[in-house]
Amino acid sequence: MTPIVATRVGKPGMEPVHSFRVVMTVYQIITPACLPAAYTSAQISYKNIMNKKTSGLTLIELLVTVAVVMVLLVLGVPQFKSVTASNRLTTSINTLSGDLAFARTEAVKRGSPVKVTSGDNNWATGGWTTAVTISSVDVKLRVSPPLTNDQTLITNTTTLTFNADGRLNGGGTVTFTLCDNRSGLIGKKVEIRAPGQTILKTKIDCN
Repeated sequence: MTPIVATRVGKPGMEPVHSFRVVMTVYQIITPACLPAAYTSAQISYKNIMNKKTSGLTLIELLVTVAVVMVLLVLGVPQFKSVTASNRLTTSINTLSGDLAFARTEAVKRGSPVKVTSGDNNWATGGWTTAVTISSVDVKLRVSPPLTNDQTLITNTTTLTFNADGRLNGGGTVTFTLCDNRSGLIGKKVEIRAPGQTILKTKIDCN
């Protein structure tokens, strides 16, 4: 079989180049460009899978995790209880302040005195009732339930009345101080002044 040779075109007399060298050179040039990307990706994925090691928690790591969780619970639960108690105080004082403002508004709107009276002469345990007197009969406009067991509401009156002009009957200033079973500056206070203004104060000493 006659071997296939290649010569450089246009330059006669040059040394022939065997086809094997030509084929190898062409193979080296085109193979990287023509190699399917899927085949290359498959090779890489296979190597990654073979090199992967099963991971997990050791006993020491598990114990450390449990210890951290316990510390967070010990530190977080008391703080959560304190925030919850403060939110309950805020809700109670806002309810009282809102009812007093409602009573004053109703007095002006109706042109008749409206009173807010404690239940069983105790604002905390008996709640309070907002009522207007019509034909010598007290008509209830709003009834508020007692406070929670841990809350106390201290005031210097069992009834206050707003006149038809919105002013506090009898003049002076009526105060309500709300606390719970905690101590410190956690209390709330509502002041009702002679003109009927309701003023809310916070950080009241409950010692």
